Amino acid sequence: MTRAHADGRDPSRPASVFAHPRLAPRPSL
Repeated sequence: MTRAHADGRDPSRPASVFAHPRLAPRPSL
């Protein structure tokens, strides 16, 4: 995992998902 992913700055995904996965809206399965 790159440093960018660790910082949650992956352009392909919202930073909020990496920063606060528990606070992020859960996908309806």
